[in-house]
Amino acid sequence: AAVAMWFFFMHDYQKQRVLTFLDPESDPLGTGWNIIQSKAAIGSGGVFGKGWLLGTQSHLDF
Repeated sequence: AAVAMWFFFMHDYQKQRVLTFLDPESDPLGTGWNIIQSKAAIGSGGVFGKGWLLGTQSHLDF
């Protein structure tokens, strides 16, 4: 069923979204950029973040 959907029902832009989701490194500066940044953010802080005042910018010099 998935093969039929791929060939007959999905538009080109939808196919590109699926392919980018599966391999974001194929276009790291274009369509894959958001997924790569999301992976870096979750890898750094986890799903729930680092915690209150435990981020990398503890103070700002204004």
